[in-house]
Amino acid sequence: MLVRSAAAIAEAKAPGRNGGWDKESLVYDLDWDGDGRLAEWRAVLTETDGLRPVL
Repeated sequence: MLVRSAAAIAEAKAPGRNGGWDKESLVYDLDWDGDGRLAEWRAVLTETDGLRPVL
């Protein structure tokens, strides 16, 4: 079992092989619009600027 596991790990770590997974899509959400979400957050921040803080 250890030999098979070591072989599978070595194959997965081989250069040019990503096991069918795109590493960018595994870590990052490709539909994420960071600039749009930041602009939306800033708009909400300015809208609520005059409100009192609530616990």
